[in-house]
Amino acid sequence: MKQWPSLSRAQVENLLAAGVRTVEDVAAMNESAMQKVGLGARELKKKAVAYLETRDANKATEMINALRVENETKDQRIASLEARLAALESGSKKRA
Repeated sequence: MKQWPSLSRAQVENLLAAGVRTVEDVAAMNESAMQKVGLGARELKKKAVAYLETRDANKATEMINALRVENETKDQRIASLEARLAALESGSKKRA
């Protein structure tokens, strides 16, 4: 939670004192937990939910981009292998 940029040091300390340890915990706070956190808990919960959604979307985007690169690399490898195979096949037809 200390890496979550939306929180001040005082807010982090307040959440930890209330037993809330992670951003996920903030997003999942129920009424009882929000009462322990006190003033601003609802807003923090909204911010936590938005932060997690953005973080998850960024991870998905990164994964998609990595898969695209991997796919392009495999396409290039396949094209290279197909060219080599065609060259081998044309060489064997000339000898026959």
